[in-house]
Amino acid sequence: MSVIKSLFQTIGLMGILSACQFNQSENPSQTNSPKTDSQTNPAIEEFATSSNPVFESVLPELAKKTNIDPVLPTYLPEYQSDPPLHANLINADGSKYQIVLGYTPDCTGQNVCRLGNIEAEKENPSSPLKGEQTVTLNNGTEAYFTDAVCDAQCSDSTLTWKQDSVTHSVGIKAGKMETLIKIANSM
Repeated sequence: MSVIKSLFQTIGLMGILSACQFNQSENPSQTNSPKTDSQTNPAIEEFATSSNPVFESVLPELAKKTNIDPVLPTYLPEYQSDPPLHANLINADGSKYQIVLGYTPDCTGQNVCRLGNIEAEKENPSSPLKGEQTVTLNNGTEAYFTDAVCDAQCSDSTLTWKQDSVTHSVGIKAGKMETLIKIANSM
């Protein structure tokens, strides 16, 4: 039995070595280690280290699709424990992006799976910011809070502000103003 096991291990090892040698002979200028997106775009690595790990999956696509520097929070509410939160890039182009925070990897904003969202859009001077209550973020920026409306289901409470010619918004389903301020202050 040990002879057969040894034979399979040897054949398996030889097959792996042959595959490696074949790949090297196919393109000898390439190294064995694959290039990561952060090696081709240093901006991704910068944002990955300055935001919550939940956003790591959307950073490569976000960096490719938008001209806005991603501003993402390091803090997310305690809802992320069980089930875990997932970030899904729903919309992105040269002037905006929208990320849905959901409890499933494929959540695109449906009420059943969505916790909230993070949005940014290049400032539009014709659309003034509005909200029910004005608050001041830690950096002195004025932000506008709008509380959720709950009937059969709850909408997002939102906090919106302008920074560096970009309008930012965070929303959490039926979120408390203090939670949204804490998220915004971590961005």
